[in-house]
Amino acid sequence: LDPNNDGLAKRVEEMYHQQGRHQDQVLFLLRRAEQLDDQPLRVGVRHRAAAIQRSIGDEDGARDSLQQVLEDGDDLHALQVLLEMAERRQDFEEAISLLQRLVALCEGKDEKLAYAVREAQLVADAMGQLDVAVVKYRAILDTIDKDNQYALHAIADLEMRQDNPTGAVEAMERLLALMEGP
Repeated sequence: LDPNNDGLAKRVEEMYHQQGRHQDQVLFLLRRAEQLDDQPLRVGVRHRAAAIQRSIGDEDGARDSLQQVLEDGDDLHALQVLLEMAERRQDFEEAISLLQRLVALCEGKDEKLAYAVREAQLVADAMGQLDVAVVKYRAILDTIDKDNQYALHAIADLEMRQDNPTGAVEAMERLLALMEGP
């Protein structure tokens, strides 16, 4: 079977699906993806395999398929699904790594900010690395949004939790200046 013949491949895939042979369908898709030279097509086929794997409860298989998607380069959807799966497994180190990749990949300020805040929250709350979380929140202020009130609140709170009232006061003073305006 020519892996580049999309019409024939879809018919084979549909046959497996109609017969309820989902594992065979996934294996067919993954074998096909390995043989494809067309990167966008290969990525799409692997995404389909991962979606089927997730639908039949094969989270480990879906994770492997999505990791294969990432071998072709960062893919927003694959990273988002892998993040969701890592958080569900409470694999916070992997979640933090995926969030870092999402921050780097996203171009929009709001998306970038949302992922950066989630990363800092996980570093503080799940990993208990308060000093690293402060650095993460400061990076948000330095690179994404210099006037982000949430980051300033978080820094003040984390500095107090680390018995650093000077750092907390600095963050609160900056926050008050923002609230009072120019």
